Amino acid sequence: MCYNYDMSINFKSMLYYIEHQKTPFKKSKLNEVDALVFSFISYFHIDKFIKKGSFDSILVKDLNDKRYFDKMLFDSIDIKNAKKMVKLLAESPRFQDVEIAYYVETIDKKVEKQFSAMTFRYLDKNYFVAYRGTDHSFVGWKEDLNLAYLTHVPAQRDSLKYLKKVMSKLEGTYYVGGHSKGGNLAVYAGSFVDDKYRSKIRNIYSFDGPSLNKKLIKESDYSKIKRKIKKYVPQSSVVGMIFEKTSNYNIVRSNSIGTLQHNPFSWEIDGDAFKRVKDSTFDSKIFKKAINVLIDSMSEKELKLAVDMIYEVMLSSKADSVEKFTKHFTTSVMGILESLTKLDDKQKATIMKAVNIYAMEVIKSMFVK
Repeated sequence: MCYNYDMSINFKSMLYYIEHQKTPFKKSKLNEVDALVFSFISYFHIDKFIKKGSFDSILVKDLNDKRYFDKMLFDSIDIKNAKKMVKLLAESPRFQDVEIAYYVETIDKKVEKQFSAMTFRYLDKNYFVAYRGTDHSFVGWKEDLNLAYLTHVPAQRDSLKYLKKVMSKLEGTYYVGGHSKGGNLAVYAGSFVDDKYRSKIRNIYSFDGPSLNKKLIKESDYSKIKRKIKKYVPQSSVVGMIFEKTSNYNIVRSNSIGTLQHNPFSWEIDGDAFKRVKDSTFDSKIFKKAINVLIDSMSEKELKLAVDMIYEVMLSSKADSVEKFTKHFTTSVMGILESLTKLDDKQKATIMKAVNIYAMEVIKSMFVK
């Protein structure tokens, strides 16, 4: 069974790889595309198949049950392709018998936490720990915003606890990774985990995930895992440029545009690797510089005020998820516009400062050599 992946005949996506990679893991070691596949599966809500927090396992092919597709995939980045992915995984000689265990999922509005992870056993004593990125809950987006001023967000602390528990329970070799915020959690957990566990981690994969902020890098053992980090971003990366102060990442060709490139189904595959390009787009470079100067230029109090204000404005849309916000876009925008008119002088001043800093960096990038 073949699917149409893209209008371009020669374009090969993650779906193409799953369908055409026939070699089982025992004959071909885990590669970067496999890591993305596992990272994306972590977005699936699989509590219909396995008890949360249990080390009981299910096989990847068991997920191919149409009765649960809607509940399992409702907030995946790309639901249409996610459904195709589930079917292809079940038919894949490489993935169908991979085991999934220790699935956890927590959303806590009180502490502003959205966290989920699962562990894949793809070979005997070989594991991939995958952290979910941001889902469609506003709580998840608020936690992402909190990264701007909090040294540790709750999901990061949970990622470390999760990794330590899995590695203490299951002896073997580990790979760790995630897409979007999941990539940030993978790097965080690898940076803070005890040396006895860190030595068992082969690679840490971050797929267009925010980097660690400078406080975390200084506080953790980041230097010990720096060479193990494999970071991948599309040409027009936005999310992956947050806190990124280096150029130590691989740039992947995407067939989409702008922020839509965050969708990993738009990333081009070449064999068992991603198709690389030499440089990021101009807009990605500008965003990288401007957003990081903005974060560095504002105090923790100012960043917190701005973040809380943005979140309150989002809540004024009356939607409780990004999905509902998009579905009722006109109503949502009207609620936001009304909320903006109610900002006090301190809030307005903070917003103006942020806008001015960002705008000046954009202008410098465009006109100052």
